Amino acid sequence: MAVNTRLSFHMGRMYDDKNVKKALIVQDFLTDLYDMSKKLDESQKILFQLLERKRKEFPRFYFIYNDHLFELLGNSK
Repeated sequence: MAVNTRLSFHMGRMYDDKNVKKALIVQDFLTDLYDMSKKLDESQKILFQLLERKRKEFPRFYFIYNDHLFELLGNSK
């Protein structure tokens, strides 16, 4: 299951429950959070490697913030 789907599930579950203690002590919730965090860290590492590769190809990209460069690369064809 994708990270965003799992996170949406947990957020919806917490919103519906409205009891913080009960929402946090669900079985395997902490393990799931750790797993999602690990996957997000891996994704971020891959994205930064992509940016470095693009910056090596086009040195002028070294002067652009990461967020702006993501937007620029995302909108390019």
